[in-house]
Amino acid sequence: MLEIVVGSLFSLVFPRAPGWIARLISSALPAVIDLVEELDEAKDRPGPERFAFVVEETKEMLDASLDDVPEWGELKERQRDRILGGLVELCLFIHRVSHRKRGRKDIRKALRKIRRSG
Repeated sequence: MLEIVVGSLFSLVFPRAPGWIARLISSALPAVIDLVEELDEAKDRPGPERFAFVVEETKEMLDASLDDVPEWGELKERQRDRILGGLVELCLFIHRVSHRKRGRKDIRKALRKIRRSG
């Protein structure tokens, strides 16, 4: 299901992006979301520290796997960190929105608008 949603979103936003990118992100998102949810419960650390921890864990989890992806090896460490940080931000956003009943309704409304504009 997640792969279909991510694939659809990517095809709308990046119509020329290869299909493997959506598969890669849809594979990584559940693991990152799990980390975000676990750390959301850990109130003993301030928010920025929790975010940095999730980024570091995500980096360790994905970095070695992504070495085979074209262009990933050519990126500087700082660029990789920004990409992985964006992935964590996306997961944090998903986590926060998914826990609000009204948020789900608003997301469906936003998706309908995206489909109509495409």
